[in-house]
Amino acid sequence: MTDQTIGYGPLFSVLAHPRRRALVVLLAIAPEGSLDLATAAHVLAAIEDGPRPDTTHVTNVRTSLKRSHAKPLQTADIVEYGTSRLERSPRFGAAVRVIAHAAESPQNRQ
Repeated sequence: MTDQTIGYGPLFSVLAHPRRRALVVLLAIAPEGSLDLATAAHVLAAIEDGPRPDTTHVTNVRTSLKRSHAKPLQTADIVEYGTSRLERSPRFGAAVRVIAHAAESPQNRQ
């Protein structure tokens, strides 16, 4: 299946949550195209809470990633999620393009 046959609509709904978008961006800059869930949780907690997030917040972010965000991204074929690692899937590039396009849209420019 290609992006044209599936359409971008499902990508928009899956990527509606800011944590999912942040996770895709983190995976985009990951050197080997994969990312440990614990590392992702720590980085996202630092983005949300400052450079030294407390352990409870990191744990809550990791739990949220596991329970609420990894599965929808996997179902949309954006990421592959094993027990503790995220990897890029075939629609990953389309997801990055959607995020980049949204960031460049005129309503976001001031």
